[in-house]
Amino acid sequence: MLNKKQSLHLATIKDIPILVHWTFGLFIAFILYTAWENNFSPADSFWYVMFVFILFFFVIMHEFGHALVARRYGILTKDIIISPIGGIARLMDIPRKPTQELIVAIAGPAVNVGLAFFFFLMLLPFTSNFFPENPNMNLISAPIDYLRYLLLINVTLVVFNMIPAFPMDGGRVFRALLAYWMPRLKATYIAMIVARIFAVIFIGLGLYTSHYVLALIGGFILFTSGQEYGQVRADDIFENKTAKAALITNPLFLNLNDTFSKIISLPFKDQGSYPVNDNYGNPIGVITRPAIKYVKKNKLTTDSIASYISNSHGAINEDLKLRSVFSLMEQNGWYTATIYSKNLEDLGIIDRVSLENVIQPRRKKKEKRRVVKSLI
Repeated sequence: MLNKKQSLHLATIKDIPILVHWTFGLFIAFILYTAWENNFSPADSFWYVMFVFILFFFVIMHEFGHALVARRYGILTKDIIISPIGGIARLMDIPRKPTQELIVAIAGPAVNVGLAFFFFLMLLPFTSNFFPENPNMNLISAPIDYLRYLLLINVTLVVFNMIPAFPMDGGRVFRALLAYWMPRLKATYIAMIVARIFAVIFIGLGLYTSHYVLALIGGFILFTSGQEYGQVRADDIFENKTAKAALITNPLFLNLNDTFSKIISLPFKDQGSYPVNDNYGNPIGVITRPAIKYVKKNKLTTDSIASYISNSHGAINEDLKLRSVFSLMEQNGWYTATIYSKNLEDLGIIDRVSLENVIQPRRKKKEKRRVVKSLI
């Protein structure tokens, strides 16, 4: 996925940062190379490149359509990232109600419908043909054709984005419509299957016709559709399971006088971090997973754990939803937490590994191997 750290801040509009991913520079270089290879004149090359910038301006407006409508439902936008594959408005959350998701999803294409209608009205007094006739894009020598291209690109953006496949808007519209009649998780699963069917078709057509961009789009859909389902599945677990689902009933506790060699020799249990007791059995902190990795990397296994104890152990009620558990652990920097019953009985602990195993049970064995490998 696109990374904010690999992007250049372009501007901030309506408190939403607009970022340009570094790969966009490669795309512009490719556009210039295309102009040179086709022997475009300097004027034609300029307006060709300008068309690309106008296209991405339309993409930004499309993403602002999503962002501003989402804001009406109390959902903020982290940023908008522009890349060669288009724009991505990274919302802080996705609307859970089908109607809200439907409106937010349609808002982006609606912007392009409005723009297409605007260029249609501009062309209407001058022509009855709305398809470009000149392959060169030059606003000065062929202004009508240039406007036709601007109309056509907005129509293309609407049609492409309304394909019912994640991550396109059509996939979210399809999921929102399904969610009126079934649980959101099931709706997402069906939408993911449909998206993958489209992905396979795009890949096959792209390879068969040598339109490799289409094949790459298919691959992108194949990858992101699975991510969408995984995220919704995790959200569903967060909403419906409590802290007890990630409970470690017989956790391993360390003693203040232990060294890291003891941790390395421990048989693996579903723990990534270890609470520490003092000599009287009172909890005083935790040895975190990063600390264990640091000691292992620097071959300090004979060191006492006393110097590495972190005050990142909390307390959680057994009935607390996993979404709240996750938020508490993130906000307070907890790596472990004791889970208490309604009668304040100590039931065990929860840590970040046991939380991961609840969210992704199919990867549990893989996670175990990964954590064991990090300890030995």
